Amino acid sequence: MYKLELLERFKDMVTDKVELLKGVDFQNVEDYEVLEVHGAIVELNTIIFATKELTLINETVLKDYVQVAIGRSLSELEELENSFY
Repeated sequence: MYKLELLERFKDMVTDKVELLKGVDFQNVEDYEVLEVHGAIVELNTIIFATKELTLINETVLKDYVQVAIGRSLSELEELENSFY
């Protein structure tokens, strides 16, 4: 039961980032969206890493949740993040 509670907490923490990234056309990110999208990706990756390190939840479970919720893999998000630099 403890893992389920942690997973629900993780989902709560990433909800706003997931919602923001769900609505982005990754082929045409507008100038005003760049910082917001970039920030959301960085925060999402940070939360995934911290959750993986501080809990017993497997990283694959976290990544799978994000991929299903956004419709993009984390590697696709990382490519987009790197394109901002």
